[in-house]
Amino acid sequence: LGKKFSGAILVPVHAEEARGENALPNVFAEKIHDLTGLEVDYDIVQVNKAQRTEKSKIERIFQKVLFDGEIKNGYNYIIVDDVVTQGGTVRGLKEYIEQNGGNVVAITALATGKARPTQISITPYTIQILKERFGYERFNDALKEFGVANSVDELTESEGRDIYTSFGSLDAFRNRGIEAKQEGSAHASKGTISQEKGEGRVS
Repeated sequence: LGKKFSGAILVPVHAEEARGENALPNVFAEKIHDLTGLEVDYDIVQVNKAQRTEKSKIERIFQKVLFDGEIKNGYNYIIVDDVVTQGGTVRGLKEYIEQNGGNVVAITALATGKARPTQISITPYTIQILKERFGYERFNDALKEFGVANSVDELTESEGRDIYTSFGSLDAFRNRGIEAKQEGSAHASKGTISQEKGEGRVS
């Protein structure tokens, strides 16, 4: 990483989980810093308690993770996490960095939650299945309506697969999204926060 992306900034995923803050990404980023000299930015943080590790794969899809912190315009960033399962959290962080002027050049993690390496970027094959089953424009509208993503192209490969294996129709997907919104409203009424280039493989 140090040789290939000289000058890049390491951003550990700052996640608030049910048992408290997940410190492993910070430790991993510090070790990479020790080996490469790359700068670590600890100020880009998750601002809601999604507690995604406690939830099912479908619950995680409908629970967006939000971030805050200053992004240096034009700088390259490397996202550092401990475990990547669906990739939704790193996708959200990648979107936040790039929407604010940064450029994500790599994602690295200690492990994946699956036997095979986690494919971050959604494949054309999975996009085609989703288009055929749900309709491209209507599905994009539903993704935006429920705060999942701006379009199918922004989903991770695992998210895309989990959606087409779990929902037989767009109506079924939308009904689950409505339930997630209602659950979020119920949690909010109790005073809790309910919200949550190249081939993107995790190294």
